[in-house]
Amino acid sequence: MQLNIVDDPNEAPSNNTKRKLGITNSKRKSIEWRKNKIMKTNNIRANERKKADAGIPPSKSDAVTPGAPKSSASTVDPVEPKQIQSTIDTVAPTELTNKPINSKSSIVDDKKKSTAKKSPLARSINPNALTMETVDLSMEKADNMKATEYEEPSSDHKSFADLGISTSLVKVLTDKVSAGGMGFMIPTLVQSLCIPHLLLGRDLMMKSHTGSGKTLSFAIPILHNLHQSRVSRSDGVYAIIMSPTRELCFQITQVLEEISKPFHWIIVGSIVGGEKRKSEKARLRKGINILVATPGRLIDHLDKTKTLKESLQRGKLRWLVLDEADRLTDSGFSKQIDSVLTILERNREATEDGSPPMQTVLVSATFNESVMMLGQRILFDPITVQAEQSTDEPFEKALAEQEGESMNLPKQLVQHFVMVGRKERLTALCSFILRQVKRSSNTCRIMVFVSCRAVVEFLSSLLTQVEWPPSTGHSDSKNLALGTRFWKLHGSMDQLDRKRTIGDYSKAKGGVLICTDVAARGLDLPFVDWIIQYDPPSELSEYVHRVGRTARSGRKGSALLFLTPEEQEYVALLKDKQVSLSEISLQSIFAALTRQDGQAAKGTSIKQRSVADPDAAAALLQIKLEDLVDSTEGKVNLQVMAQEAHLAFIRAYAVHSKETKSIFHPKKLHLGHVARSFGLREQPTGINVNSKTRRDEKQKGKDFHKKKSDFEKQVKKAKSDQFSEFAAS
Repeated sequence: MQLNIVDDPNEAPSNNTKRKLGITNSKRKSIEWRKNKIMKTNNIRANERKKADAGIPPSKSDAVTPGAPKSSASTVDPVEPKQIQSTIDTVAPTELTNKPINSKSSIVDDKKKSTAKKSPLARSINPNALTMETVDLSMEKADNMKATEYEEPSSDHKSFADLGISTSLVKVLTDKVSAGGMGFMIPTLVQSLCIPHLLLGRDLMMKSHTGSGKTLSFAIPILHNLHQSRVSRSDGVYAIIMSPTRELCFQITQVLEEISKPFHWIIVGSIVGGEKRKSEKARLRKGINILVATPGRLIDHLDKTKTLKESLQRGKLRWLVLDEADRLTDSGFSKQIDSVLTILERNREATEDGSPPMQTVLVSATFNESVMMLGQRILFDPITVQAEQSTDEPFEKALAEQEGESMNLPKQLVQHFVMVGRKERLTALCSFILRQVKRSSNTCRIMVFVSCRAVVEFLSSLLTQVEWPPSTGHSDSKNLALGTRFWKLHGSMDQLDRKRTIGDYSKAKGGVLICTDVAARGLDLPFVDWIIQYDPPSELSEYVHRVGRTARSGRKGSALLFLTPEEQEYVALLKDKQVSLSEISLQSIFAALTRQDGQAAKGTSIKQRSVADPDAAAALLQIKLEDLVDSTEGKVNLQVMAQEAHLAFIRAYAVHSKETKSIFHPKKLHLGHVARSFGLREQPTGINVNSKTRRDEKQKGKDFHKKKSDFEKQVKKAKSDQFSEFAAS
């Protein structure tokens, strides 16, 4: 509690008094002491003014505050009684009791009273944390802002025509959507910086935040050059674009098909995992000029499809684009990329027929050491474009500046975090979704990122069965599934289901998509309002790609990161990368669970009436979630799914990168609280967070099965020998 006075060090309580204040309610005693001090100071000032009016000189005892040095008298300003009263009113009544502090019984009573009315949630709240009402107000202000306030910095090229591309491309880019165009008015900053260099045939490293138009930055020059060359379908592959995910491949293919409408002779195709290899071979035989592929499937066809081999041997390949290059250089793709580059490096220099050399482009929102090393290997005299700094510079200079690089995110992206205990995470997630659904009348699009497939399956199955407020005996469709629809997306899903999920979520007015990092790369899902990172990413760079699903193309967006008190250092780590987050109060999120329709109706149960209190409502929702998990009714067994998700989460928690390993260490996990976050009342048995112990147990199991197998072989051999002896006799 702060007052507008200057503390007098000579009037501070003695050590004995401090100990007593520490045993009793220290805040109460501090307020009483300050109150008495202010009253004495005001009385002294009043006496001084009376003596001055009467012409009586002030005495030494009246000149200063009792117990304070003479020099400090001028530093103490009188405080109005209203200020004292407003300060006292902010303190709970139990903190201003008039019981004597020397009474032992009063000390115990005060302690009981002070702790009885303070819930654990109330004690853990950061007083500087934002409330959801404040967040909503800032979002409403953002809604009223003009679109020009969110535009990127201006460039020298004010229109697509200024970039020097063909008029047919300019027309399809700028025409309205209703007229068959794409509806773009002017190029983005990254497009203005990159397209001129690519039209000149330069190799390029492109870095820009998500949603800034990187795909068109390399797609427009490719189509412009192929249009001028007047290529045919039978010529084979002129450009290869590699992407780490199937969804991003389909999206790039869709963009290329859209802007190549005027050039019907240019054929765009894709080959990705999960599709029928036979149909892909048939398309390659007919002819494809621009090939979009995932690395694994591209290697497969390079090895087994004769048509693709012959096409590359002709030396016609002019462009190689690696989209999301930072992901392609990860351990999961590095060997595949090396194999592809080994096959394609013969096109680095001009061929015998005089065709131009291959032009290479690396594209990403973040550049790491692996990307820079790859650039050194495959790029020839490249230009590095960093849209956030509005610079295009030589590769060597960008390489020198790579150390200590910050993360670049859209300016219109508003980022928050909430500090929530491990066992309250599930309740907090439901509360936040419920609040956004109520506030937007189910027109809010939310993406929830989690660490692994099993968690996606569990949350999507559980949240579709949650009813809130609790049912009063009759079904209300508005209360089902928190008032909105849920979708799921992860890498183990069938390709057709993944396509259907993305299509349905994109067309819906509102809903929640629960997904893994498979949806964090390149997907341009329209009008996503909130990104919830329910599980923090294992790689720090993945944070940028996750939040990049919102605030795209100049639109506003918000992101929320769930952290436990033990993981608070992650906020400081992001701050070092120039990413600032504001904290949201957990209590304001739980307020969404309170009844919005006035007091509970007569005849309702005690549980129904307790929904009016946020803490009680959160506890009631946790009980309801645990009841759902325990229930064996329905098509799916939620308890089994919860146990699988619990185990998968712990395993995923143990594989964080070196940069974040000290923050997200499995030994810091309270396994009982982790179980509660999955709706389990008890911790599943047989789980150990020590990876070394798990390896030892796994090895013991292997040794046991090996011994068992050897024993069975010996028994079988002995029986065979006995049978042979019996037959011989």
